Amino acid sequence: MFSLEIVIPVLNEEKALPVCIDQLFQFCEKNMQSYDWKITIADNGSTDNTYSVAADLRKQYSKIDVSRMTKKRPRKSLKARMDGKPSRYRCIYGCGSIY
Repeated sequence: MFSLEIVIPVLNEEKALPVCIDQLFQFCEKNMQSYDWKITIADNGSTDNTYSVAADLRKQYSKIDVSRMTKKRPRKSLKARMDGKPSRYRCIYGCGSIY
């Protein structure tokens, strides 16, 4: 079984994030059965309630991880999420276009 990590970098996405995660989670549950997959929400220093929303989503859904940077540094956030992680495949998914 292949492992897949879907990393979602977010910055002030408190409204779009629940919709994004619900759609992505449902897609993965239905179509990614041959993968050991997980979704990682990488908060890039949001100043709204994005991190709280992400933490609530982690409780609501299995296979969700959340990380947080206190400063807006998108590249460092992604790099920190990807360094030393054992996933065989990774993809980056943006949810900002939902709204």
